Amino acid sequence: MRKKEHLDYKVYSDIYQKGSRPARIYGLPKMHKVREAGAIPKVRPIVSSIGTNNYNQSKYLCNLLQPHTPSEFCSTDSFSFVREIQGLTTSDKYMVSYDY
Repeated sequence: MRKKEHLDYKVYSDIYQKGSRPARIYGLPKMHKVREAGAIPKVRPIVSSIGTNNYNQSKYLCNLLQPHTPSEFCSTDSFSFVREIQGLTTSDKYMVSYDY
C-alpha cells in the first residue's frame, strides 16, 4: 500500500509490524466475591495486547472504522448501559419469561 501511495510514510511507519513482543496475561482478584476466611480470592484473567506486533495496525483500523459503526445500538461503557436500561419503560410491552 505504501508503494501505491495509499498511505503516507508517517502512517506506514507507525503501523508497520516491528518486533514480536507477546501479549501479557495477568489476573485481577475478584474481591467482591464471597470467600472463606483466609482463602485466596479467585482471579479474572486479563490479556493486554499493548505493544504486540499488530497493536498499532488494530488501533489504526479501529480509528478508520469507528465513524462507520452504528452508535444507536451500542453502549460506550457499562455505566451508560445501566443508565439506558434504567430509563426503559415496560408498562406497555410484553415480557417473555421462562420457568425452568
